[in-house]
Amino acid sequence: MLQWNGKDLTSEDVYFMSESFSRAARSAREMARMLLRWLVLALPIGLLCGGIGTAFHLAVEAVTELRGAHGWLLWLLPAAGLAIVALYKGTKCEGVGTNNVIRAVQSGEAVSPLLVPAIFFGTVLTHLCGGSAGREGAALQMATILQSCSISRTMTAARPRSAAWPRSSPPCSAPRWRLPSSP
Repeated sequence: MLQWNGKDLTSEDVYFMSESFSRAARSAREMARMLLRWLVLALPIGLLCGGIGTAFHLAVEAVTELRGAHGWLLWLLPAAGLAIVALYKGTKCEGVGTNNVIRAVQSGEAVSPLLVPAIFFGTVLTHLCGGSAGREGAALQMATILQSCSISRTMTAARPRSAAWPRSSPPCSAPRWRLPSSP
């Protein structure tokens, strides 16, 4: 007879403990698979965001040095402003600022991926002509948009049958969490 903490265990107790351990092992395997999926998703998104962030930093540094060497570029600031307005209108991203991107990601609304090149080139052009534009906000917006687009597209294609997994609406929307259905 088996004992646990000084008590004799019945066959029902042993069966219950065996089933509990089996469920715990299945749960641990499911969690390991989910962790692996998240790691597989995080690597390309991190590389993409890091690559674009590095290109953005190098571009802003290069045009800032260029503007320092050629002071006459300041006179092109009004034309650059018009070009930036045309860029935002052409990509249909006008009026979308940091607060709008944050709100969209939090609520799961769609964020246009065309906003990334608009922010990138708009900020670089602003710095080239001596305008005042922050770098950090632009970099954060681009990274947020890229990860939002990447995660929603990847997760809709690779959604597992069980466990909590993001449910997203049209492309480039932030994932909204859903709980697994009870068995």
